[in-house]
Amino acid sequence: MARIDLLNQKLEDAFDWFEEHEPFLSYIVRNVDIVYMAELQTAATDGLNIYIDPAFMVTLTVQDLVFILMHETLHIILLHHQRNGNRQKLPYNIACDIVVNDTIAQYGYEKMILSTAIRGQQFDTDGTTKTVEAIYDALPVINPDRVLLIDEHMFFPELDSNEVKRAVNDMIFRAYQRGCLNGDKPIERHFIKTIKSLTVNKNLLPVIQKYLQVDERDYTYHRTDKRYQDVLFPEFNAVDQIFKNVWFVIDASFSMKHRDMQDIYENIVHLIKGHDRFECVVSFFSTIVTTPVTFSSVRDFEEVFRSHLSTGGTDFGVIFASLNPFFLTDIPLLIIIMTDGRASYPPSSAAQGIPVIWVMTREAEPPSFGEIVRI
Repeated sequence: MARIDLLNQKLEDAFDWFEEHEPFLSYIVRNVDIVYMAELQTAATDGLNIYIDPAFMVTLTVQDLVFILMHETLHIILLHHQRNGNRQKLPYNIACDIVVNDTIAQYGYEKMILSTAIRGQQFDTDGTTKTVEAIYDALPVINPDRVLLIDEHMFFPELDSNEVKRAVNDMIFRAYQRGCLNGDKPIERHFIKTIKSLTVNKNLLPVIQKYLQVDERDYTYHRTDKRYQDVLFPEFNAVDQIFKNVWFVIDASFSMKHRDMQDIYENIVHLIKGHDRFECVVSFFSTIVTTPVTFSSVRDFEEVFRSHLSTGGTDFGVIFASLNPFFLTDIPLLIIIMTDGRASYPPSSAAQGIPVIWVMTREAEPPSFGEIVRI
C-alpha cells in the first residue's frame, strides 16, 4: 500500500508540473485514465488511456514521469493509433516516436527526454516538419534487435476507433472552451485553427446557407494540414454552392482588437475555401464606410484586408445609409456585419428589407433585427 501511495504522490507531482507549465496537456492528461499494470515493463497507450508498469514507474524521477506522460498524451491527441492503417508495427511505432519526441524537444524540453528515446536525427529526418506517414515511408529497413522503444503503442483492448477519435476530439474541444489552448505551440495553433473552422461550419454556415444558390453536385474537400493531418476532422462534404452578391462589412474601429480581426479574417477565408465560386464585396466601417471592393479568392481578400486602416468610433447607421449610394442597381442579397458590437443599433427599417447577419466577435448587446452568430 505504501508503494501505491508513493506512485500516486509522484503522479500528483507530475500533474502539478503540467498545470504550471502546459495547461493544454494538463487538461488532457487529467482527463484520460492512467492505469497501473504490472508486467507491462514500461508504459503504453491504447489511443485513449495511459498504462504504466508500477515497477517501471518507481524507477522514474518526477521529471522522467512528466516526459512519459507527455509522450503518451501526444500519441493520443495526434491520433497515432487511428492513423496506423495496415502499416508494419515496428517502423510505424518508430515514426510515431520520432514525431512525439521531436515535438517535445520543440516544446523546449530537450533535457527532459530520456536518453533511450528515438529521435528524428537518428534517421536523418525531423518529426516537427513531417507527418508520421511521411516518416514511415522514408524509414530504412530496421533491425528489431537494434531498436529500443520506451513504450508500447499497440497495446489496447477492443476499442472502437471512431469512438476513440470522437472522445479525443471532445477532450481537445473542451480544453479549447476552457481557455487551455493558448496558441504558443504549433500543435495548439493547429487545434485552434481547426476548431475555429469547425465553428464556422456549425454556427455561421447554416445561417448563411439559407441565402446561397445551390447546385446538385456533391464534393468532398480535403483541406488537411500537412503537418498534423487527420488530427481533427480533416475533411468535410459540401454541396457546390455559389456564394455571391453578399456584402461583408467589417468593423475597423479602434475598439476592435487584433484577436477580433484575426477571427474575422480566418472565418472569411474558411468561407472562401469552402465554396467553388465566391463573388462578394467587402467594406470596412467605423464612422464612415469604405467603397465596396470585389473579391473572389483568398488572395483577393488578403490584399484588401491587409491594406485596411483602423479608424475612430463605431456607427452602424452609416452602413445602411451607404446602401443606395454604393448599390444603385445590384442590391446585395445579404449583408454580413462583422463587429464587436460596441455601438448603438439603427432601427430595422434601415436595412430596407435586406437580410442582415451580425457576426459578433465578443459578447455585446444584441441588435433588434437580423440574425446573430458569435465566433
